[in-house]
Amino acid sequence: MNDWQLAAVWIAVLVGVFVFAPRLRRLAIPTTHVRDVVHIGAGAWIFAWPSWSAPTLPIAITVAALVFVAAMPVLARRLHPFAAFRDAIADEEERWGGIVLYVVSYAAFTAVGFLIDAFAASAALASLSFGDGLGGAIG
Repeated sequence: MNDWQLAAVWIAVLVGVFVFAPRLRRLAIPTTHVRDVVHIGAGAWIFAWPSWSAPTLPIAITVAALVFVAAMPVLARRLHPFAAFRDAIADEEERWGGIVLYVVSYAAFTAVGFLIDAFAASAALASLSFGDGLGGAIG
């Protein structure tokens, strides 16, 4: 699979999360648990790193995700699907700013992983994804 095909797969995964999270919330799953599922699922990103042949597209994907997430409050005021996603993973317990910082970490550590040290960056993201996600699920 070439980098463009990988990019298409990962963009489809991101779109899937955007569609799937509100559906989980409509099933009366608490927002904290929906967010934990998203956090744990995000950890799959690091396992794909060896499949990329160049750093450009994976870094661009995480930066685009950051721009999208940072713009979510504005988009949510105008379009219902964006509001549904925002409300599925953010509440009084987890403000949107925390989610933006989570994605900042993904963008920054992806760049570090591809340009400087893959092991350290992937360990940081694994801790963030699985530690935060499983810790939240366990309580």
